[in-house]
Amino acid sequence: MPSVRSRLFGREDEIADARHLLEDGARLVTITGAGGIGKTRIAVEVCRKISGKVSYLELSGTDEASLPGALVRALVPEPDAGRDPVRSIAAALIGEPRVVVLDTFERLLASVNLLDELLEACPDLQLLVTSRSRLRLKGENVVPVGALPAGPDGPAVAMFYEHARAVGGLRAAGPDDERVAVVALCELLDGSPMAIELAAARTTMFTPAALVAALQSGEQSRLRMLTGGSASGRHRDTRSAIGWSYLLLDVPAQQLLRQLAVFPGSFDLDAAASTGGAPAGGDAGSDVPNVLDDLADLVDWHLVEPVDGPADAPRFRLLDVLQEFVVEQLRSRGEMPAAQDRLLHWALDFAERAIDGTDSPAERRWLERTDRELPNLRAALNLLQERADARRGARLAEALGPFWAHRGPMSEGRAWFSAFLDLDRRDPKLSARGRAAATAWSVRLAIDEGTLDLERLAAARSVLAGDPDAAIDWLRATEHLAYGLALRGELDAADELTAAGIERAPLADLPYWRCVFLQRRALSAHRHSRSELAVWYAQETILAARVIGYDRIIACAEQIIAHEQAAELGPEGTRLALLANLRAHEAAGDLRGVVEHDGEPRGRHAGHRRRGGRTLARRRHRRGSPGRLLARRGVLRGRDDRPAHQDAPAARCRPARWRDSAVSAHAASQPAARPLRRIPGRDRVRAVPAGPRGLRPGGQRTDRRLARRAGSRCLDRPRPGYRERARRAEDQAPRAAVKSRADRP
Repeated sequence: MPSVRSRLFGREDEIADARHLLEDGARLVTITGAGGIGKTRIAVEVCRKISGKVSYLELSGTDEASLPGALVRALVPEPDAGRDPVRSIAAALIGEPRVVVLDTFERLLASVNLLDELLEACPDLQLLVTSRSRLRLKGENVVPVGALPAGPDGPAVAMFYEHARAVGGLRAAGPDDERVAVVALCELLDGSPMAIELAAARTTMFTPAALVAALQSGEQSRLRMLTGGSASGRHRDTRSAIGWSYLLLDVPAQQLLRQLAVFPGSFDLDAAASTGGAPAGGDAGSDVPNVLDDLADLVDWHLVEPVDGPADAPRFRLLDVLQEFVVEQLRSRGEMPAAQDRLLHWALDFAERAIDGTDSPAERRWLERTDRELPNLRAALNLLQERADARRGARLAEALGPFWAHRGPMSEGRAWFSAFLDLDRRDPKLSARGRAAATAWSVRLAIDEGTLDLERLAAARSVLAGDPDAAIDWLRATEHLAYGLALRGELDAADELTAAGIERAPLADLPYWRCVFLQRRALSAHRHSRSELAVWYAQETILAARVIGYDRIIACAEQIIAHEQAAELGPEGTRLALLANLRAHEAAGDLRGVVEHDGEPRGRHAGHRRRGGRTLARRRHRRGSPGRLLARRGVLRGRDDRPAHQDAPAARCRPARWRDSAVSAHAASQPAARPLRRIPGRDRVRAVPAGPRGLRPGGQRTDRRLARRAGSRCLDRPRPGYRERARRAEDQAPRAAVKSRADRP
């Protein structure tokens, strides 16, 4: 058995699985894993824990021709040179149970039939094999070995500290920020024991934080950084370990692996077939069976790792350091341009399908698919920008427009549309329709960031109106413009556009867009405080949306009805109705207001899934958001009894398309007679409802409208900065009905 000079970290489960299999009588147990993952060490520990005779053979220097002789020399006391090796071993092992360890068998996979013959001839023989790929023999039991857990108290971190101290790099465990850096480093190294040991050797020159920065920035090659190990041969550095596996692949598998290196993120089988099957522009469907077989080989060799994904569409990825090695192979062979062309062909094909998919009731599924493919689509956008391809770049960005609008970040979408429109201005390549569609999306995303450049949007809509083949683009631009006009306070103009959309969508046989405009009409009636009309329009929207199965629009319409019934439900009933409706939005895939934070959904303009004392609260990224308002009124409470709005991170926040519904619900549940108050920073007393700081259901801080609703007229214009002074003065003023934040339990 090989000598052991260091402690084993983790691997208790793998050792127990292999040991139990052998003790239960399994004839063939194969420990598989990537190079340097610790397969040999696990096999050694298993042999130490089992009873009976064990023979160990290290086969890294053995070829297929010499394998039978090596087995005979190890298992037969007095070998006969002229006798068949299998019969000699069978005769020597009669009545003598034995476990034979065959270490590093991956380069001898062509000789697996010899092992099959041995198992048939020797009923008392058990084989424990370590290999980077499974053997695919009948009766084989595979024990896969994956990455070490890299948590703060995980074995990967403990291993790093021990090896770093061994080389004199870290004398003792440092402060908490150092441990955080070590955890991040182990995650970057994918929990590979060999990579962790090689990185620990660099601590004589780098701190853990410096190592993380060097590996993340890309300034230092991981293959060059992870060298200098004490082992020899295939384990002396990461490049050697990966190169060993790469050379053992057959030619089609090597070619597929090189093509997959252009995906920076995970990919599915269709993407693998598109890049690794037919040439760019060809039919990849006919190559799916071949790609499936080659991809299975790569998975068996642990060069491609399965990752979490939908049950009906498995996904895979390349480890970062392996991807760097394969990219080197692509460049050295001159295959990089062709591989990038295949990536663009896949991305643009995906874009065409995504544009149709997001303009349908299946938008949730396509938004989720876009989310999973986002790293690969960003790589395609970067490549198109490098090639100054404005036409295809704008089309790909257009496919991502719904994703940016629904899930953000809007700034990223604006940047891409601006980049391709700038390229087109320098060298016009876009058609009038393509330029107008890109402009419409650029302005639409800017609206959510507070820039209401609606004149450009109106001009783009006019261009689309003259194209008979641009019905969907015209409807989309119309919806964008109606949205912007509503936010700017021009509700009547927005209503005219909504009516035009309702009229044209059925003529173009586009029921999806008819539902969109019906919902916008109901929302407009809600903003105009026409309660009965809003409910009637919302019910009509629900009927139309149910015909095509458009769950998100159904949830939006039900939301409007719940707000209009707030006076009947009361504050508590309104709160419960809003919480139920938010869950309906989430179930329909409308995650514009939900982000992942600390392991649970958090709010951009929505918020918090109820877990224990944590409550779902819809929130806007502006002063006086409904989440903050209801928290002050004691309706919603967040984590640790803080106001719910404090739990929502500022990052990735955006204004809601549907504005301040909770404010409307709260206002509707209050008594009709409202006292008047003085607005600080004003020269004259104004009639303003003593409600939620000047906000109204439309999401606009429009004091003129509030005064009109209170029965008065606003006769003077505000002085500059009065709103900020008013907000500060009100925040400092005592409230009789609401305790201060410090006094809350």
